[in-house]
Amino acid sequence: MAMLRMKEEGLLDCKLKPFSHILAASLFTALSQTPAITDLATTERLAALAPPGALLVTESGITGPADVRRLEASGARAMLVGESLMRQADVTQAVRDLMS
Repeated sequence: MAMLRMKEEGLLDCKLKPFSHILAASLFTALSQTPAITDLATTERLAALAPPGALLVTESGITGPADVRRLEASGARAMLVGESLMRQADVTQAVRDLMS
């Protein structure tokens, strides 16, 4: 399995082409390259360009159930969530809330 991390459209083609035959997952970060701005639309744009069958993983900027639903709708099937959970007093409940 290969996981390739992309932050902008221009990198997608040059990073994916050599690995298209083994690609199982792509990590699309909502954090753009320059300037460093977190925007879920980055994941949505990159997901639209992913090859068929790629397992899309996204990270950055996921703060609640609405974000999870939005990213699922764009094709993301896994999400890395960190900071927004670590800021919660009850992390277990925060995870449950994200999954609701």
